[in-house]
Amino acid sequence: MRRYLIVLAFVLLGAGLSFAQEPLSTFAVSERRTLEVNGVERIYSIYVPETLDGPAPLVVALHGRFSSGKAFEATTQLSRHAAENGWIVVYPQAYEYSWEDGGRELGLPRVGNNPQDDTAFIEQLVSAVSADHEVSHLSLVGFDTGGSMVERLLCESDLAISSVMLVSAVGWSYNADQCGEQVIQSDILLVYGVFDRVYKPTGEELADFPQPDGSLIRRFGFYETAQFWAAQADCEAAPEQIGLTSVFQNCAGDATVAAMLLSDLAHDWPRSGAYQATTNTAPENDGGALLAALIGDALPVEITEPVELI
Repeated sequence: MRRYLIVLAFVLLGAGLSFAQEPLSTFAVSERRTLEVNGVERIYSIYVPETLDGPAPLVVALHGRFSSGKAFEATTQLSRHAAENGWIVVYPQAYEYSWEDGGRELGLPRVGNNPQDDTAFIEQLVSAVSADHEVSHLSLVGFDTGGSMVERLLCESDLAISSVMLVSAVGWSYNADQCGEQVIQSDILLVYGVFDRVYKPTGEELADFPQPDGSLIRRFGFYETAQFWAAQADCEAAPEQIGLTSVFQNCAGDATVAAMLLSDLAHDWPRSGAYQATTNTAPENDGGALLAALIGDALPVEITEPVELI
């Protein structure tokens, strides 16, 4: 089966828009649990569909800065998508709201003064869930700085990661040091908004944080991030354009890297705050629907036009 390594989605979502449609009828809620990691109690929540029977994909969803696992669940409604698609979803909570993606070691500002081993946390979390359920597919989802943590896991974790979805998250120059010559063979979906004002689309060097050797840390731009992961996957340099999706092909392990352009998001989760849809079916541009396509090897999806406002 053809696999897709990276899909970079530039997503434009108009802020403050409301849709005159019926709300979706279900809202699934996860259960709060704790896990001790290196002597520290870590918090997460888990949602397992009541009808789950047999092997199932496991989605690990990492929230962004100054947020929480529960808030990310409410924003993304991934538990509802899990109920519809037969996934298990876990929502880890960053210690003091900051993921240890590798930036703190290089002097970048991070919240709190008690850094934790988040790689060990996620690995132990996956192990704990796998002890109770047969996992057929491991998918990591990260928004904002949660996406940066997912990128570190891609390079440094021993997890068998099947797919990755990064939303409003860019790559960093230190990802190259984390990955080294490792060839990444996970499917990855990167989702961005053209109206994103948090990260510069063309990237930037951080002059305020010079390294001991005088070099500067670089925060990649949107397309630069896709090119970086495509190179890590040993893909062809030139992507094929399929509608609004740029697809890098012939990657290692039959993987593919793609860059998708949607038309309704800024620095946010696709369709965040607007989960009304006709016939109680989420639009294809919805983040959960994109994740379903990623897990089901059905990318790239056909982009839908924004719902007409009245």
